[in-house]
Amino acid sequence: MAKFVQNIDKENSSFRKITGFKIQIKGRLIKRQSRSQVRVYEKGTIPLQSISAKMNYSLTHVNTTYGIFGIKVWIFE
Repeated sequence: MAKFVQNIDKENSSFRKITGFKIQIKGRLIKRQSRSQVRVYEKGTIPLQSISAKMNYSLTHVNTTYGIFGIKVWIFE
């Protein structure tokens, strides 16, 4: 996941209008883990108050053999 965050280049034409993004992964990521974990990756400028910011948001749940975990993605323009 960290390599994915590092590979996004602002000079690329499809990512030019993106000012920042945030990816959150939450759940049991490792087998036999008693508690869930939260991992957050951020890059660029992320506004603290998202009321006035132009933002795209997506949420999905993934079923694995370890359990269920969720992935949230915020993209700020």
